[in-house]
Amino acid sequence: MYKLKSISIKTQLYLFLFCFLAIISFNERSFNSISKGLIALLVSALLDLALFYIREKRPKITESSLITGLIIGFVLSSDMSWWAFALASLLAIMSKHIIRYKNKHVFNPAAFGIFFTILITNGYTQWKGAYDWAIIIPFGLYFAFKMKKLLLVIIYFILSLILYSFEASFDKASFINSILYANYFFMFIMLTEPKTSPFKNRQKMIISAIIAIASFLLYLLKFPYDPVLPSLLIGNLLFCIMSQVKK
Repeated sequence: MYKLKSISIKTQLYLFLFCFLAIISFNERSFNSISKGLIALLVSALLDLALFYIREKRPKITESSLITGLIIGFVLSSDMSWWAFALASLLAIMSKHIIRYKNKHVFNPAAFGIFFTILITNGYTQWKGAYDWAIIIPFGLYFAFKMKKLLLVIIYFILSLILYSFEASFDKASFINSILYANYFFMFIMLTEPKTSPFKNRQKMIISAIIAIASFLLYLLKFPYDPVLPSLLIGNLLFCIMSQVKK
């Protein structure tokens, strides 16, 4: 039996997401969520295998492709057609292999695939598990800490809390709602993606602040689609530019 510390953090995240999605499907008394998630996972894994073979001349299924497929299963609404999940996975993995700079992909694959699928299909997100605080918060803190991305989460959460609380005060809404209905799945699982998020503390503070502000501004401007996804992609691009300018 493997000890937990001997299993890579990506494998741990993949297993967590799979089990979490299974729990959500069980609670819903429906196989809809898990079946759509498995479609996304299968397409992500097979396409990643094919493209990796074309590029490296050897077969390989990466853990990140499995994680990407499962994230798509969490974020896209289960009411969307199965082919929308396949399309999101296709776009996600294609972006990972094609939109690259100095051997690294620029955009968070899941965010890229989900956002452009929503644009193409005029679909919508569901964010399953985002408010299951008893599960997502403790496990999310663990993964963010292990990946050394906890500062990203803290800055994003604090700034988002300030901005949305300020807006809520004008609408005379409850301050506590800004905490209860924060998108914890986005913060802990998507914001912290290892390859496309900052490594240094100063960069983490700047990029997470930009993503939080961009998301809030798009929300105020009544952007017709989920504002956190394009905001994350903007943050990914700025991080890539910032890294190269500094060099």
